[in-house]
Amino acid sequence: MVKQPKEAWSSIVRGAVMSRLPASAPVVISTKAAKHYGTSCNSRWKSSRDRGFPKYKDTWTEADRCKIMMWFIYMNDELARGKKVPLPFYRNWAGHSPSGDTLRVRDQLYESTALLAPDHPEDVKVNCELTTDLNAVPKSLFVKKYRKSDGAPYCELNYKLQVENTQSGLMKYSLEVDGKEYSAVEASY
Repeated sequence: MVKQPKEAWSSIVRGAVMSRLPASAPVVISTKAAKHYGTSCNSRWKSSRDRGFPKYKDTWTEADRCKIMMWFIYMNDELARGKKVPLPFYRNWAGHSPSGDTLRVRDQLYESTALLAPDHPEDVKVNCELTTDLNAVPKSLFVKKYRKSDGAPYCELNYKLQVENTQSGLMKYSLEVDGKEYSAVEASY
């Protein structure tokens, strides 16, 4: 199946128009976000925010959690070209030496046109799927931990998914761990 980005047809027209503009023509330095963009994540359950939404116990930390939305771009935000917007993530794996396919992780990028960005994954639509390969990240950055109830080993990695509005207006995704960029992130629309 081939998916075509929205308004892809207009890129040819825009390119033709821009090629005829004089060199001193104005340059777009930012655009306004038409929607809210973010991901769903597992957050510590808070009764004031999460009452009425499903609660579950985290496998490793054994804390009560709830799925919420983490928005990194809000509707009408100015998206400066070339600026990276970081979104913090963490992942847990069984054992202390994850490798191979277990380190190829997928996240969904959601969008919402609601006036106020929702706290929970309702009134949201999948924009794209982001695939990240964490195999290039040094194993020393994976924090070794043990589950309190039975001492089962697990490890945790904190990382940032970065979104950049490139000079051409396309969105580019990358992965940063401990201040260093390790890989590009593949987006499937």
